[in-house]
Amino acid sequence: MQFNIISPSRFKTVPWKNGRGSTKELLFENIKGEDSFAWRLSMAPVTSDGIFSDFSGYDRTLILVEGNGITLSYDNGQLNSLNKRFDLAQFDGGWTTEATLQQGEITDFNVITRQGVCAAHIDILRENGEHRLTVDTDLLLIYPLDDAIELLTPILETMNLAATNLLRVISPPAGVWEINGEAVICIQIDYLTGVLKDE
Repeated sequence: MQFNIISPSRFKTVPWKNGRGSTKELLFENIKGEDSFAWRLSMAPVTSDGIFSDFSGYDRTLILVEGNGITLSYDNGQLNSLNKRFDLAQFDGGWTTEATLQQGEITDFNVITRQGVCAAHIDILRENGEHRLTVDTDLLLIYPLDDAIELLTPILETMNLAATNLLRVISPPAGVWEINGEAVICIQIDYLTGVLKDE
């Protein structure tokens, strides 16, 4: 099993495309031969109302992880209201998206994937306890927000993962992973084409 753990000291802060704020990049994967990424995980504070950056050609998932709520309205008339922790919205990155804070600033967790290249399946383990996560994917990413967690893989390997550290597992063993903890975001990335990692 090929895996690595990315500590918060390796995360990078980069400006938003629209210049209205900044985001903390946890990890991304470039598409070889292109000046663009296949997928990216990030976290960002949203401190004021406004229009999101244009990510045409990408699918976005936004998860509320801190704060009292945010409402997203899109140019096609759809609306998402994220009122409590771990509420999420999934939308096309090319839609004009306006964010309205409900009561003060928030922090969101973002998963962005390139359309036609890869897709993400997201599970959020909200409550404390022993969880069973069914894994069948090309790439597994696990991020505990609050506290350390314990993992047991289908091949009976065990590991501990500290809070706010990101676990990346390439070609993870398929089957049931046992995860003991809470407030854990689990992302499974499936590649839709022959794109390869750019280490």
